[in-house]
Amino acid sequence: MKKIIITSTICMVLANSAWAELVQQFKDPTFSGNGWATQVLTLQQMEMNNKAANASAEAAKQAAAQAAAAQTPIAKFMSLFSSQVYSQLATQLSNNLFSTCKDSSGAAIPGCNPATSGTFNVDSTTTVNWFKTVNDPAYNGQSSVTLKVTNTADASQNTTLTVPIASFAF
Repeated sequence: MKKIIITSTICMVLANSAWAELVQQFKDPTFSGNGWATQVLTLQQMEMNNKAANASAEAAKQAAAQAAAAQTPIAKFMSLFSSQVYSQLATQLSNNLFSTCKDSSGAAIPGCNPATSGTFNVDSTTTVNWFKTVNDPAYNGQSSVTLKVTNTADASQNTTLTVPIASFAF
């Protein structure tokens, strides 16, 4: 019995001297505060990446819808029709600009009065002024058409072009 009392006393003395304090620490920076800035930046980066991916997916959907709409038969027809209309307008414009009121044999066309100058607007800031010069000495007495393109928004875009009319004869 003496041995049991001595053994238990020694165990109690050793247990008191081996006492240690347990400290609870959180690994998550939300609770501990250690590494909090890194966690916030990581979360923010993930959020930005998700927003960018969503925006990219939405833009891809819109582009696919526009491409599909452009491939419909009515859209193809309208595109071809528009280019034909613009082609006819360009032909009429060039005929009016370069008309000499003579047929292919050089005979005068009755009732034809060629315009010698004119103006038309390309858009809200660009205007084209044109005039014909008959017997232009710069072109060996041939007639010429001078086009002056004026851009009111950007003066560096202004251009003057002179074209001899005889160079368009076939």
